[in-house]
Amino acid sequence: MQVIVAPSPDLGIKGKLADVYLDGVSETLNEMGLQRKMRRPGVTFDGFLVDEKIDLSLSKDMVQSEHNLETHLRDIREHSFEFYDVVLRIRSLFLGTSPGLTEAVKYGGIVFLKEKELVGGIFVYKEHVSVEFSHGASFRDPDALLQGNGKYRRHIKLHDLEEVEAKHVADFITQACR
Repeated sequence: MQVIVAPSPDLGIKGKLADVYLDGVSETLNEMGLQRKMRRPGVTFDGFLVDEKIDLSLSKDMVQSEHNLETHLRDIREHSFEFYDVVLRIRSLFLGTSPGLTEAVKYGGIVFLKEKELVGGIFVYKEHVSVEFSHGASFRDPDALLQGNGKYRRHIKLHDLEEVEAKHVADFITQACR
């Protein structure tokens, strides 16, 4: 599941606004007070049918399209502390797999690029951490652990540190960084 943050027109709420798109759900956040205006289930938005109401728990820093990695990690530690060690482990796997890999904070998560091409990312949600793979559909996945049905992307949801090994995340990262 990918979070994309884009500028929003003024919708009558004072303060800086951003639209957060999550699988067709639009949520307008007032960065100062994090007021919410969410599309309801059954409503078509930008060509997507919203299947369920999704509530995002985002801090001010996470609604920005890009910001400092240190700030992002601090934000995860403070607001999603149960997933902080999971994020650090996955990040170290990405960085240890390919020496030419670079990282950046985009789309509300940490993304990894090889020769300026996006290979994957780590995104923290309320109930899990999602590891995204840009070309995951082509990965060897004998246990069918990867989720998603798009043409290229796949992701895997992690709920604790033990699942990083149990769900073979290192193998998928190796395939992503080839």
